[in-house]
Amino acid sequence: MAIQTLLWGTRLVGSVTLMLWIGGQSTSQTVTPPFFPIEEFNARSEAAMWLLRYDRAAWKTSDLVMHAPPHELQKLGPEWYCSESDRTWDCYYGRYEPEADRYTIVFHYRSVADGAFRRIEEMPAPDEATPYARALNRSRAAFPSEFKRQDFNFNAFVRRTATGQIEVWHLPAWQLDGTLISGGELCQTFESTGSKILETKSQYTGFRKIKPNTKTELELKSADPGIPTVGNLFFVLAYRDQFKAVSITSKRFITRRVSIPNLDDSWWHIAR
Repeated sequence: MAIQTLLWGTRLVGSVTLMLWIGGQSTSQTVTPPFFPIEEFNARSEAAMWLLRYDRAAWKTSDLVMHAPPHELQKLGPEWYCSESDRTWDCYYGRYEPEADRYTIVFHYRSVADGAFRRIEEMPAPDEATPYARALNRSRAAFPSEFKRQDFNFNAFVRRTATGQIEVWHLPAWQLDGTLISGGELCQTFESTGSKILETKSQYTGFRKIKPNTKTELELKSADPGIPTVGNLFFVLAYRDQFKAVSITSKRFITRRVSIPNLDDSWWHIAR
């Protein structure tokens, strides 16, 4: 009797993706794995890793901002962003004035050795910073109804794409009461000035509030029938240490992040 192939995984090694297969075959028939869209998964995984790096930079620098003098904090608005270049992060906190279409930066933090950040006086040119603040300001106003009606906080992530457009992501934040939230993500693509939305993509299965518990095995549902969404992957990367285990279930696969001694962490996918 043939042994069905049960499990495989993907692991990035430099720019190469290895497909790791666990399974078996009969003496007369080789078992072939089901189709897995590896290129799309790798693109989503890379986006989730960028979100994770952005999130860490935002956590560290927002803590620094909160220790600033009150007279400087009063100058801030809700539009702030982080930017990555050559493994260096720059985070900008200021105020965007829609009427004047002007972004004034109050704090600029840059990453240094050992993941720390320091405040620097150097500021980007207005035409470099304002498009990000403009996109952030207009992004929230264009929330879909299932996002707009929620009573919890979202985190915003913004970056310029390889084609020069501006991409804004919204994911549920880790709430002040300790609650985590899954079930929805939003990506809006703006033209290069951040003035007009060109495309909106949302994944929504119904928001679910979750209390971290290291004794709980958590299952996330993917809105994509094929593979995990970017938001699913980010949730696992950012919060899996808050649970005993976290898996992502789509129509065709179950995905987990696995730690193997002496190797980089790997994504493993189970065919359902």
